[in-house]
Amino acid sequence: MVVVMDSYDILYTHNDTVFVQPPPCSPPSSCPQPLHVQTHPVPPPTQDPVRQEVPTAVTACQEAGICVRMVTGDNIHTAQHIARQCGILTATGQAMEGPAFRALTGPHLTSCLDGLQVLARSSPTDKHTLVNALKAQGHVVAVTGDGTNDAPALQAADVGLAMGITGVLMM
Repeated sequence: MVVVMDSYDILYTHNDTVFVQPPPCSPPSSCPQPLHVQTHPVPPPTQDPVRQEVPTAVTACQEAGICVRMVTGDNIHTAQHIARQCGILTATGQAMEGPAFRALTGPHLTSCLDGLQVLARSSPTDKHTLVNALKAQGHVVAVTGDGTNDAPALQAADVGLAMGITGVLMM
């Protein structure tokens, strides 16, 4: 819930009521009284739940020496939240947005790859660039994709997994 009030400080909230304090003023007799604003409950944002088997699968990959990364068009906060739930984003991992990733070149791009675990607000070109940069470092790269925009990254990868409604097609 967002409450916008000029110069008022929120004192506390209780149920659906926000109690606010007016700004300091002088003389005190001219100050407005504290007020409360009745709000309506806002439903929580919708989110597809992480499937129960995903964190276990991510852990199994990591224990096998596979670095799992998330490349998504979602905003950075959503991507980080989901990546943490899945076990992809760790305390020492890095999350970056597509525009910042696109600005990296040469040694700057190469140096960010090791810690990069989440790439949010990414474009299909970002995914393709990431695949090529990792392969240039000698990594074997597998990619999943769920749309035709992922085709360049799927083709560039050593293993491409095209995700469909009913399963996976190996490319």
